[in-house]
Amino acid sequence: MSYILEAHNLLPDTHFGGRPGCSTEDSLHLLENTVRHAWRQKKVVSALFLDIEGAFPNAVTNRLIHNMKRHRLPPEIISFTDKMLRGRKTRLCFDDYTSEWFDIANGIGQGDPLSMILYIIYDSDLVRTATGKQELTLAFVDDTAFLAIGRTFQETHQILHDMLERSGGGFEWSMQHNSHFAPNKFALIDFSLNRSRERPPLVIREATIVPSPTHKFLGVILDQELCWKEHTAYAIAKGARYAILLRQLSKTAQGVPTKLICQLYQTVAVPRTLYAASVWLRPTYNRTLNTPIQGSLGIAKKITQTQRTALLAITGAMRTSPTDSLEFHANLYPGPLLIQHALFNSLTHISTLPPATHLTP
Repeated sequence: MSYILEAHNLLPDTHFGGRPGCSTEDSLHLLENTVRHAWRQKKVVSALFLDIEGAFPNAVTNRLIHNMKRHRLPPEIISFTDKMLRGRKTRLCFDDYTSEWFDIANGIGQGDPLSMILYIIYDSDLVRTATGKQELTLAFVDDTAFLAIGRTFQETHQILHDMLERSGGGFEWSMQHNSHFAPNKFALIDFSLNRSRERPPLVIREATIVPSPTHKFLGVILDQELCWKEHTAYAIAKGARYAILLRQLSKTAQGVPTKLICQLYQTVAVPRTLYAASVWLRPTYNRTLNTPIQGSLGIAKKITQTQRTALLAITGAMRTSPTDSLEFHANLYPGPLLIQHALFNSLTHISTLPPATHLTP
């Protein structure tokens, strides 16, 4: 099913969830690229982050089958999906209570290998809401954002309001697909480098949405100036917490072996700390030996300090041991090279994406 959808370009280009070769970083890069491209044209961008209540459990089977037929998927696949989602039962178990079996009328089994691809078929019409050069919809499975570009925030807010209320817009999709929106849980960011610019509230169906300076989208904290200070502080604090936990696990008498502590650091702490690093980090480099080092130098130093705490836990060395010796004995990259390695992995993935994911308004 995935091959058919990709080979025949049946899914929106800006839907990045559950698709081969696509990740959350692609969605975040497109958002940042859209905002900075608008800034270069002396425009502003507003982003409305939607909240879909019970996305997977509320999916209507009949509507999903209808969408699959519209995408002209083979009848065998449609028939298999139809039979898989009908006649199901479940029961609730918690504490000492177990309920009777009851029927499941709707819903896509979240966690099932097919669940991701089935849901992006289900909500593909929502991603197609954007029309024209002043609108863009980004989605990663059920995490969806509407972007509007204009000269003023009053203009962008009107575009966002229209994207939700017009025929074929967000609220119509919500009603047809049993996917209720909670406007009072929507988040709004008005992107502009001018802090003094007026940012009026957005009113949607009696819900007043006040623009927020920050919002967490796909695990990354966005800010209205795209300087990433909030997310940087969040990532470094998370890395420090992991380093402290590793030290607690590496007690001399009853602790976890050194080899496993090192493996935990490389497979858990580093990936989670440097998640989406290509979005909020810049590699440190200097063009010649006589030029100063450029890039996220301050962040690299903080990550090096955090890694030193983990290295002491891994090696069991004294606190006064030099950092480079600890890195050598633990066979780990130094802080700046660790960042460059994470960025290289991200950029290698992005460079292999099909051209359609690099569309700009």
